[in-house]
Amino acid sequence: MNNLGVRSASLNPQEFAALHESMEDALTVEAEQKLYYSYREDQDDGGYSHELMQTCLVSLCYVM
Repeated sequence: MNNLGVRSASLNPQEFAALHESMEDALTVEAEQKLYYSYREDQDDGGYSHELMQTCLVSLCYVM
């Protein structure tokens, strides 16, 4: 999830914070998916961030 923020070419601190919020959500089973690219002109990542979040949550369930 950290790569979402690191790979971004944007220097917008709001965008960076929104992308890093996805890391917290990926570790919170009851977290709702959000639009992590809300501060970006192109907001469509093809579902990548939500799919990655789901993968993290499924993995987390195996650890718990």
